[in-house]
Amino acid sequence: MLPALALFLATTTLPPCELPDLAPVEPAVVTDFEVKPLAGGVLGVAMADPMAEQGERLSGVPDGAPPARAHGQATTWLWSEASGWLLVPKGWRVVAAAVGVDGSWVIDLQGMPGRLRASGTGACVGCALSAGAAYFPRYAEEARAGEFEFCRGSERPLTHVASSADRAHVRYDHAHGSHDLVALVAGEDYGYEELVVSGAPEALRDEVLGAFTVE
Repeated sequence: MLPALALFLATTTLPPCELPDLAPVEPAVVTDFEVKPLAGGVLGVAMADPMAEQGERLSGVPDGAPPARAHGQATTWLWSEASGWLLVPKGWRVVAAAVGVDGSWVIDLQGMPGRLRASGTGACVGCALSAGAAYFPRYAEEARAGEFEFCRGSERPLTHVASSADRAHVRYDHAHGSHDLVALVAGEDYGYEELVVSGAPEALRDEVLGAFTVE
């Protein structure tokens, strides 16, 4: 029975991996958060505290200064306990922000035009392996070995703009236009984060994506 099962698993065709499609409208999900304007134009995002009573939020105030990385006048730094520092387009509105008990998180911004979504899998190892398998061979191998591979390949053709062992930048067309996605994985442990931008001017898009790097 075991050889037959192994053959079945080896020959089963997995569905293609779905890619984010950022529609140019606000997300339907309602989340509890507060955006705090801080010194120097920095934004703090206070998300609902997943470990506290309903209605309580994390502080959304960083302990230190933003990264020393230079940036243009069209961008600013945003911080939350879940995401750490993100460079985002200035004037874009945070329309959703949440963190789960496992540390998984999402922040969604709306521009005029444009959309940005940043997210991470937190402490969920299986989630990280499954998400990272689409872009990183090491994660694909470990996802397959640990039975966390739920899809293979991509539903849309990908243009690989740049890639390394822990950072991948891909571009693809979806129903709502061209999207750029940068994915990051942890070098020694397991973790996955991604940032997707759609509808932004090229220079603004490249600046935001360029600042999304492994610390």
